[in-house]
Amino acid sequence: MANSTALTGGTRALLDILFQKQIDLSKSNDALNVNSGVNWSFGDVAAQANLLYHGKVTCEDDTPAVDISGSAINDAFGDACDFAALKFLLVKNNDASEILKMGGGVDVDVLICQANSDKILIQPGGFFAWCDPGATGLDVTSNKKLLLNAQTTDAEYELTLLGEKT
Repeated sequence: MANSTALTGGTRALLDILFQKQIDLSKSNDALNVNSGVNWSFGDVAAQANLLYHGKVTCEDDTPAVDISGSAINDAFGDACDFAALKFLLVKNNDASEILKMGGGVDVDVLICQANSDKILIQPGGFFAWCDPGATGLDVTSNKKLLLNAQTTDAEYELTLLGEKT
């Protein structure tokens, strides 16, 4: 595998919402503006990463888990993504009607939740984002399977993983 030499960028959660209510003759506003994020650089300490995977995938109800620590997926340059630690995860359900299930099915699920049996349901058009910018991130050398499957039929989703290679 070729060595990565640079990685920079940022991940953000942005909420920009204006809630209004007519009270008597005036309009009251409740403005929410939250911009929380992490600026990433290349490396393997806090707020650093050296491996990026992103892609669109179509899955079925019986789709096996994505092995994020077993070289089963490749980066944009064709190199195997063999994650040792996960620092950022984004799963976007692109399907118009199908619910995407994440987790809750294999003994070695990535432990984003409390237990391997826990699952997250991502509604059509919805997304799930998770971030651990700490120096160690989430160890995925033992719990390395990311189970993503559709509720009943095929579903297309986008998967983004950022972390450290083995």
